[in-house]
Amino acid sequence: MDKNPKNQISIKINGQEKNVDKKDKKEPIPVAAETENVDDLQSSQQIDSKQSDESPLNHEVAATHDAEEEEFSWVLPNEDTYESKPSNYTPIEDVRQTTSTKEYLHVKRPKGSKRSFGPRTTIPLKTFTVSIILAIIVGLGFGAIILKLMAGVGVEPANANQEIPAATSPVQEEDKPTEAATNGIEIPPITAAFTQVQVFKSEESAFTVVDSVKSSGFPAGVVEIDGLYHVIIALGSDKGKLSTIESDYFDKVAEEPYSKPYEISGGSFEKVNAADASFISSAQIVFSKLIEVSSNAFASGTIADDHWKSVTDEYEKMEASEGLSENLSSFSKELTAAYEQLKVFKDNKDQAALLKSQQSLINALSNYNDWKKSLS
Repeated sequence: MDKNPKNQISIKINGQEKNVDKKDKKEPIPVAAETENVDDLQSSQQIDSKQSDESPLNHEVAATHDAEEEEFSWVLPNEDTYESKPSNYTPIEDVRQTTSTKEYLHVKRPKGSKRSFGPRTTIPLKTFTVSIILAIIVGLGFGAIILKLMAGVGVEPANANQEIPAATSPVQEEDKPTEAATNGIEIPPITAAFTQVQVFKSEESAFTVVDSVKSSGFPAGVVEIDGLYHVIIALGSDKGKLSTIESDYFDKVAEEPYSKPYEISGGSFEKVNAADASFISSAQIVFSKLIEVSSNAFASGTIADDHWKSVTDEYEKMEASEGLSENLSSFSKELTAAYEQLKVFKDNKDQAALLKSQQSLINALSNYNDWKKSLS
């Protein structure tokens, strides 16, 4: 609506303006306090209403009202409606105040810690306990590893310190070079001969015959050559000097023995300790001379003084030092026994002593061969 001056109102009806004066507006009809006749009052009101309906202003207002009803109808809210109905929303502040604090599991803050303004988190008791246990296990594991590494580093100085007094010990100073030092040596072969009675493929069968021969009063032993085990009854520098013992054996046992040359092999050896290396060179010479003297005594029935002096000189040079291997230690003892038995025969012409010297020489040969096997 547009307002015009001088008490005029301009109304647009279907796009056309209509001006209406406020002066023409009909005043309300006063109601009489007392009427003498109700019919007269009603008839007068009907007359007035007819007159008012017939006025041009009423016609224009009615037309305007009809036009407005045809376009749309205004529905204005009633203020009493909002005041009478209760509100369906609740402010956020009220929700925070109504929330129960018992619904949360709060962790107490240690004294002096600052309050966090973020959302409070809840920690289940089971998860918290498992976390602590895992942390303890991991810590102990790392601690054990570190201690083990520290202990491993600390062991080396302790071992180094323990070796110092051991090196200064006078007993170990003598043993150490003997055990640790190794010398490569060249051992020459020894030319000899032996008298055999039987040959076997089995070592056990050969030693059975050895026991039988010894029970007859003759020396006996076993020599392995190329996988065959030879039962021998005598050693000599050559087979011609063993003919006497062959005859004696045949006469007593009624079996003919057989003598043949035999080379006691030598060779190059690297794994020889210092005691064995210093002993074997002199021991080989004594062994070879004792074989010669014993076989000559069987052939001639005596020992020449010059032969005995030569053996004695070499025997006195041979000294078995401490630290010898087991086989060479036994070899040394058998050489000593053979030398003493030959000395008895030289002084008393005892045939039993001569046979015993042969048994000691056969045993020495077995120890010597076993020692060489241990070096290969």
